[in-house]
Amino acid sequence: ATDGEAGNALASAVAIIEAFILRRDICGLTTKNYNRLFIDVLDKVRHSTLPPVKALEVQLSLGDSDINRWPNDEEWKAAWLGHDQYKNARQPRLRYLFEAIEKAKRSDLSEEIEIKSELTVEHIMPQKWQEHWPVPGFDHVPEGEVDPDQLARETERTQAINKLGNLTLLTHALNATVSNGPFSVKMPAVRAHASLALNRELNGFDQWDEGTIRKRGQALFEVALKIWRGPLEREEALSAETSVAAA
Repeated sequence: ATDGEAGNALASAVAIIEAFILRRDICGLTTKNYNRLFIDVLDKVRHSTLPPVKALEVQLSLGDSDINRWPNDEEWKAAWLGHDQYKNARQPRLRYLFEAIEKAKRSDLSEEIEIKSELTVEHIMPQKWQEHWPVPGFDHVPEGEVDPDQLARETERTQAINKLGNLTLLTHALNATVSNGPFSVKMPAVRAHASLALNRELNGFDQWDEGTIRKRGQALFEVALKIWRGPLEREEALSAETSVAAA
């Protein structure tokens, strides 16, 4: 193979492995035994008569347990929209994810702007939302009383805070006052980071609640689908492996 062909094959193999690991990470699947898993997969790739990249794709697509499964689009979307993703230990991974989505959005716009400052992950609706971002429609409830509907809505809001649809990248951290401030203060401050395509599109929202968080999460997922591909259908992977074994 030429150097160019070898380089393309390596890039394709890295993209497959990255998609496998990132999808598993979003789904909260274990990272235990990754060393053993990849040693086993690479051994099978070496002994396969398929082209190496295809053999890698086939072997990773055949995983059928929590230890070695490559999540398909349906499972990945459910986790993308339904799992809390923001945790302090995950900040570098979230930053990597959003930076990749930002680059993909710029490619769609044919933009080649380089951001040299270190980006930070920020909640759009703040984690401390109770004071300035109350659930609307319950002003009539006397102070000290509990309305079951209000409690349910507040629980829903709390559950939305750490979802991907409520996170974005900023070119520098907002101060605590702005970060925890009301919509009228927080959103213009986030939109001010207009060099990022992730934030320019927030101009399309005149409110921010659980519904818009899910809507944005779905939009982000559609971009992510183009970056991190899923596995082959199991029947296709089995067929490819079987046809080689029979040859």
